[in-house]
Amino acid sequence: MIFIMNEGVIFYILGSGIFIMVIHFAIHIRREFSVWMLFGIFTLGGFLGYMLDSMITGFLFAMVATFLLW
Repeated sequence: MIFIMNEGVIFYILGSGIFIMVIHFAIHIRREFSVWMLFGIFTLGGFLGYMLDSMITGFLFAMVATFLLW
């Protein structure tokens, strides 16, 4: 299986980076929720989106999981 950078993957990487920066720096969740947990959740969401062939689904899963576990 060859991993190809398409528009969905680029959207996911940029969207995840922006979301993590906003959550971490603007809302100050340093003490309650580790940044490494955010990376892990978004990695899981990226894998889920890649397997479902819908990166937006993976991105929404990662956002919802972040807010539920926060």
